[in-house]
Amino acid sequence: GIGIVFSLLSTNPRTNMTFAFIYMIFCFLTGGFFTKSIPFWFDWAKYLSYIRYCYHFGLIIILERTDDFRCGEPSLYAVCNSNSTAGNSTAPLTIPGSVILELQPDTILPVWANIIVTVCMFFAFRLLGYVILRFCRKV
Repeated sequence: GIGIVFSLLSTNPRTNMTFAFIYMIFCFLTGGFFTKSIPFWFDWAKYLSYIRYCYHFGLIIILERTDDFRCGEPSLYAVCNSNSTAGNSTAPLTIPGSVILELQPDTILPVWANIIVTVCMFFAFRLLGYVILRFCRKV
């Protein structure tokens, strides 16, 4: 759908590829690991990234459906640091995936919401492509 929309923006293929590249970089930068570094005035942009919803879907699937994870040393999670003083220094320190999800800097939607938003984006890009063909292109 994204390819359809950007291929219809102009008759020049290089221009279309440039617009598509800019949108894809925008989605990569606002959709996953870098969302903690987005300035507050540009925070709204992360909701336009389809990668954000796929990334959060993957996080939920991996972190909620697996066993506990080993804590690194030193750890960024307070749960791991507080467990290190428990007295049993021979057992490896672990942290549940649900705790990691709760400590994410970005609000994570439930699985069903991520799927719905992704499917809506799927149809929205195709609908936008149809609208461009129907009303903007005269062939």
